[in-house]
Amino acid sequence: MSNFTQYDVLEIDSITLTTRDEVQYNITNLLHELNIYSSMFEATLEANITLVDAMNIVSNYPIVGGEKIKARWKTSGVKDYQEVNLRVGSIGERVMEENTSVLRLHLCSEVRYADSLKRLSRGFEGTYSDILKQTFAEFGSNLIDHGETVGLTTFASPNWNPLKIIEWCVGRGYDSNQSPLMFWEDIDGFRYKSVNDMLSQNPTRKMFQNPAGMEDNVDQLLNTVKQMEYLPGREAISQRYDGINCYEESVYNAKDKSFIHRERGYDEYFKKGNHLDKHPIVNDELTRTSGDLTKFRLHREDKSHISAHQRQMLSHALSNVRLRLSSSGNSESRVGDVIAFDVLSPQPQPDGSPAYERYISGNFLVVSTRHIIRPNVYILAQEIAKESYNDKLGANLNG
Repeated sequence: MSNFTQYDVLEIDSITLTTRDEVQYNITNLLHELNIYSSMFEATLEANITLVDAMNIVSNYPIVGGEKIKARWKTSGVKDYQEVNLRVGSIGERVMEENTSVLRLHLCSEVRYADSLKRLSRGFEGTYSDILKQTFAEFGSNLIDHGETVGLTTFASPNWNPLKIIEWCVGRGYDSNQSPLMFWEDIDGFRYKSVNDMLSQNPTRKMFQNPAGMEDNVDQLLNTVKQMEYLPGREAISQRYDGINCYEESVYNAKDKSFIHRERGYDEYFKKGNHLDKHPIVNDELTRTSGDLTKFRLHREDKSHISAHQRQMLSHALSNVRLRLSSSGNSESRVGDVIAFDVLSPQPQPDGSPAYERYISGNFLVVSTRHIIRPNVYILAQEIAKESYNDKLGANLNG
């Protein structure tokens, strides 16, 4: 591992703060830590920056909220600088020590900041993806990725913020496979993408947990996991209560006061869409019975109730296996990427060579990232999820 440190380098080009009256300061030398969070379950970036301040910048600049912060950096694993533009949302903790203070600023994205002053009272007609794109255009930006939903609707915004309209569209829209679409911001911009399409992707990279023998392999060094954490995963009891195996769906149509009854289950969901790996998380030999579990749903004219089953199953599937990986050197991983990762087993092979987990090794979806930037140190923390297994569950593993 003697050459590893050269692939563990951060270069900060600049971190600047621009005050409300457009005076710019370079605060790179004040940096203690910058954290940038992105999640497919949150519409916009969140961040915080901790500064070691001997100049009382809160009073002398001053900082009152709304200031612009721009960070520009690159790691050994990428050719180009990456940058992010943020706003000061609030002034956080201040700890005084002699003539120096440690100051934390809580940051939001430019779009979140602009959204706070925007209201839309207007009518829309089209698909939910059409309405979302028209609404997002209010920010003067374009989506990097944008999926398409099916079904037409009309909608009159009751003086809502643009992001509230977008959230409403995300909660109702679905693609031709009845898969929901997710809307989120990463450091590159905004994406609106079908979960089904994300699950169909080939891995953009492979992460490595065992560093032995990697000293001369640059790609493996750049994607070496320094720390892995198992996050709370499969909730077998809540899955059973929620009818992951089987339940009866009753859809009520208020117009003609009729019910449509249908048996639904996980196997229907699994056969319908794309998956990271080819084996389900529920044994297909399970005895199917809806028992006394009935879910009542209201028929909607825009047909958005149709995707409720897919949303329910996806929610359980994406929380089945969750890991947090920390690495350095490559900062290009993005929320929505698929990565390959073989999880080391605590039990090696009989000959002492590494063994890997049978079910959960394979492909994972990146659901959130945290970029941690300190002077001369960069860490990428990725939360990854697996909604299928790499091997088939045995018949003795019935739920």
